[in-house]
Amino acid sequence: MTLHSLIRQARAGAITDGNRMLCDGQTGCSKFEKTQKVWMGFDQNDDGALSASEIIEHYQLPGATRLVWKRFKGDALVFHNRGNSHFQNGSFYLCNNVAARRIVMNWIGRPRVETAKPEDCN
Repeated sequence: MTLHSLIRQARAGAITDGNRMLCDGQTGCSKFEKTQKVWMGFDQNDDGALSASEIIEHYQLPGATRLVWKRFKGDALVFHNRGNSHFQNGSFYLCNNVAARRIVMNWIGRPRVETAKPEDCN
């Protein structure tokens, strides 16, 4: 699995089941910081967080790769039942010391992968 496929899976699950959240797997859904872990889940009780029983997938980035989310609003990426998120919700940057990729989120929740520079993660 890749982060790109996890985002697509979250969007598809929201269309099917009503919502999906992507959260920082190290700090939880209350704050998204530079991380190596991502959780994807179904917020069944609408509390804006993912309890252990609500987490569907864990994603661990390999080696020294880090994830940075530069966004407009929010501490978790939330997909609604139409597959959209709250806003055009910024970009995810996957970076290590020599390479980087940017996953741009458009307003209808579809991710697009682009080349980026490692310094974009600072």
